[in-house]
Amino acid sequence: MPSAAEVIRLLDLKPHPEGGHFRETFRD
Repeated sequence: MPSAAEVIRLLDLKPHPEGGHFRETFRD
């Protein structure tokens, strides 16, 4: 099972200012 850091890297997640991570899926 991949570590959290590996998952973040694999999914190209960006750090979220309020904590946690997110992936941008929609941009207006």
